[in-house]
Amino acid sequence: MNRYSTELRKPSTSFALLAIVNMRGVKDTGAAFIIPTFLFVSTLIVTVAIGMLHVFKSGGHPVAAAEMPHALPATVGFLSLWLLMKGLLQRLRRNDRRRSRLQRSDGIPRSKSQETRSAR
Repeated sequence: MNRYSTELRKPSTSFALLAIVNMRGVKDTGAAFIIPTFLFVSTLIVTVAIGMLHVFKSGGHPVAAAEMPHALPATVGFLSLWLLMKGLLQRLRRNDRRRSRLQRSDGIPRSKSQETRSAR
């Protein structure tokens, strides 16, 4: 067996079991899901309680778990700008495609450049 089939078997088995239990009715489904729900809620409450304990122990001031990272190099700023511009251009292209589809479906005549390009 390859690695991918075993990785897919576990989630699909649990999904099938979940679907079968869910089809048995409201009473049986409630009984089956009460334990996982209780465990989730109790774990969430314990996590929040531990966090609040840490806040009270530190006097309301956070304690650093590690040293602060150094300042980022200037190239990261340019990379951020490049990614922002790339996303903006993709958005503009998508809007352009949508607008051309709308023009074709509404019967609005295309401009000269669009007519010659589609005739080729």
